[in-house]
Amino acid sequence: MRGVIDWTEYSDFQFFRDFERDFDRNSIRFEESRAFLTGNWGTHLVNLQVTDRETFTGERIQTDQRLPALEYRLRSTPLFETPLWEAPLYLTVNSSLAYLSVDRTATYDAQYGRADLFPEVSLPLEPVPWLSLSLTAGHRVTWWGDSLETDSAAVEATGSSFTGESLTRSISTWGADAIGPSFSRVFDAAVGPFARFKHIVEPRVSYSFIDRFDEDREVPSFDSVDRLFSGNSARMSLINRLKAKPPEEEGGAAREILTFELAQSYSFDDEQPLESGRETLEPGAEQLESQRGPFEAILRFAPSFDTNVRAEWRYSTLFHQLLSSSIAADHRFGEHDVGIRYTTRFRAQDGETLSDQLRLAAGVAVLPGRLGLRASFDYDLHESQLQEQRYFLNWTADCYAIRLEYREFQVGLVPETDYRVAFTLKNVGTFLDLTGRIE
Repeated sequence: MRGVIDWTEYSDFQFFRDFERDFDRNSIRFEESRAFLTGNWGTHLVNLQVTDRETFTGERIQTDQRLPALEYRLRSTPLFETPLWEAPLYLTVNSSLAYLSVDRTATYDAQYGRADLFPEVSLPLEPVPWLSLSLTAGHRVTWWGDSLETDSAAVEATGSSFTGESLTRSISTWGADAIGPSFSRVFDAAVGPFARFKHIVEPRVSYSFIDRFDEDREVPSFDSVDRLFSGNSARMSLINRLKAKPPEEEGGAAREILTFELAQSYSFDDEQPLESGRETLEPGAEQLESQRGPFEAILRFAPSFDTNVRAEWRYSTLFHQLLSSSIAADHRFGEHDVGIRYTTRFRAQDGETLSDQLRLAAGVAVLPGRLGLRASFDYDLHESQLQEQRYFLNWTADCYAIRLEYREFQVGLVPETDYRVAFTLKNVGTFLDLTGRIE
């Protein structure tokens, strides 16, 4: 068992703007305190927690609390062997019992209980050597001690968004994953540090169904237990994988160096199209919908442990336009590294560029293990504007560390420049942390 208490208290959120010395924290919008006690016994997990999350919205502080919440989870556990397929049936359970308190607006203020139970069974099958199939089925029941009022006139009359009446949701879920038929071929070819390659072609189909809940608008939203969206869709993909293996005399296992995946989703629910939009940007243009989602292409390339490349594209089958593209690459040279990321988004109707972002980052070990220099640049190619540039100088000694940081960034039309000096003592913490602004 393990217990943790992490409690933070501030007089108000202006504290972060007045005293916080970290660039990423002086604009923080929320703070959370929590305490939990967790126990693991084999496939069983029990977690008792209390949380208090405060969110600053500019006008007031919103509060969401668990007072407390008890969770029980059963990890995938074999039940028995099915006689027809001679395959084990597995059971997983997610459940919770909580007392929740929310205070977000003058009318959205209540305390209520919630109980959730979600058992799910799965059956992995291999009917033939070249096909893997996994079937899942579950049923989820959730009870709330209070529910939301959907009539705005009633909310105005009572001054509360809650009805005081309980609500129960009972829905079924289904799923299936099929991999195969898979094809592969081995090539003996000496290329770079590799001597053999294996090419694998692997089609996959994933199906997911979540039942519809007609009173969804009455569900009070607190966390992911409440936000459960219905759906009836499938995702089809074709994956090409290339594995490489070094010569036998060098040893080492084969590893995946190249993956290319082409995928598309399809919705079987006419009320939930995966693509929609007006045919043109002209007023009164016809609204178009498609049950088919965009084509998705994903490329991963890792020729060595120090080099990684990832690229993604999304293509609209409704408007026949490229929707977005991105490519990221990074490489390490011993203790040095360099990285680049380029992302673009396009408007579906006419292909006009909506955003064009370039990020460069690099790190140099001037004195390995002691002195390091890092820099990063964010540039908006669409607006021809350098949005941010940051420089870090770190000195690490046996018992202390010094960090110098300089940043220039663009906020709207006003450029700003900040600096930071931090001194950290080993096993003690940071006791000197100064920031300032250069006018």
